[in-house]
Amino acid sequence: MPPGSRVRHARSPAGCSEFRRGLPQDSTPFGITATHGGLWFTDHGCNQSGRCAVGRVSANGRISELRHGLRAGSQPLGIAAGRGGDAWFADSSGAIGHVTSAGRITERTRGLTTGSSPVAIAAGPGGSMWFTDEGVKPAVGRATTEGRVREFSRGLLAGSQPADIALGPDGRMWFTDEGETTALGTVTTGVLG
Repeated sequence: MPPGSRVRHARSPAGCSEFRRGLPQDSTPFGITATHGGLWFTDHGCNQSGRCAVGRVSANGRISELRHGLRAGSQPLGIAAGRGGDAWFADSSGAIGHVTSAGRITERTRGLTTGSSPVAIAAGPGGSMWFTDEGVKPAVGRATTEGRVREFSRGLLAGSQPADIALGPDGRMWFTDEGETTALGTVTTGVLG
């Protein structure tokens, strides 16, 4: 560095703010995503009924949680924005969930293998949602906008444990694998029916 030159530092944020009003005492917020209707989040701190929640933060900062439509024993984890302000979430108790911008929750289990445990979800090409499944038979799966769910295991390494997932700039879904042989994986979305 030339003598007399100054190092400029980026300004750090003024600080964080956290909000609890609207959250139950036993809440454990996990995933969060922004949609046209605000922010949606998952809460896997289940209440006494055994149902966890999907919550919304409105444009004015009001927090509300929804449980109607969740299965008993649900464990929502990853959540991602879908089309039209809707959100989709991975339920590690063995379901893929969809919540409309109006707050209607639907969970789907058909198309998932027995013992499935979806953990992360992301939007893919054409409006489909892609997810990872760390269950008994590890897989990467797809949920269509019509709600059809399908899982794919061919090509995964032995001892695979697919974790996070994202759409890459190449049009493929990329996922992390934290299993016995750690790896990064891809799914070529265009060849799947």
